[in-house]
Amino acid sequence: MQFNSELLFDYNKSNLKSEGSNFLAQFMPKYFEVIRDEKYRPYIKEVVIEGHTDKKGGYMFNLQLSQDRARSVAEYCIGDDNSFISGDELEQLRKIVTVNGKSYSGARDDEPPEAARKVVIKLSLKDDNSE
Repeated sequence: MQFNSELLFDYNKSNLKSEGSNFLAQFMPKYFEVIRDEKYRPYIKEVVIEGHTDKKGGYMFNLQLSQDRARSVAEYCIGDDNSFISGDELEQLRKIVTVNGKSYSGARDDEPPEAARKVVIKLSLKDDNSE
């Protein structure tokens, strides 16, 4: 799943806007409810939260910005102050969440800058050879 950064953040910022927090507060509990479901949990290896930027600015600046944005989303979702997961379920979820910044790697030259600015949350599933 992919979220446009303009919904979540001001330009070149990594703190969640109030609209972004409101959106995550409505969407993420439903998403994590599925992940926490006993019938799906054995198949989920990892939840990856990735930040992406456009090609404006330097690579290292964008790498830090993308990492900080992904971290802000993770903090909102699985931080101590989250309002929708607690106790053992929160600890289990924290064990499988990874946060990455991708800078503008993967941004295409033919896409508008707004399309490159995003936060992506994806599931990594266990393969048959996983522990």
